Amino acid sequence: MSEAEQRESIVACARTWLRTPWHHAARVRGAGVDCVQFVNCVYHEALGTPLVDVDYTPDQYLHHGQEVLLEYLSRLSRPVHAALPGDVVVYRFGRAMSHAGIVVRWPEIIHASRPDAAVVLADGEGGYLADRERGVYRWTGFRE
Repeated sequence: MSEAEQRESIVACARTWLRTPWHHAARVRGAGVDCVQFVNCVYHEALGTPLVDVDYTPDQYLHHGQEVLLEYLSRLSRPVHAALPGDVVVYRFGRAMSHAGIVVRWPEIIHASRPDAAVVLADGEGGYLADRERGVYRWTGFRE
């Protein structure tokens, strides 16, 4: 599969999670997922990456500066400057980068949004994400 096909697969898979309720640390399409597990499951389903156990509490970002999300992402991706479809975008909330979504076509993203209580299609530069520090991560296994 080419990189373009892999990116299409990621976005198509992410769309199948739309309207899944938000639920901390869950990873069951249609029943519950949070932003970290959403990325974890989509990459697993679309690209065959291993499901990674990530240990975090729902409000960890408020109390700890440990970059749990970035530590997870560093296992399978690298930071980049410009977002392409299928890349992961992360946002700072509280003391750490603690929210993630998948780029459809920047600034359109799909993410498990706690305020919306579900996986939604959203503007990655708008609403409550507008003024947040953000970064973009790209899977290191794309094949040309």
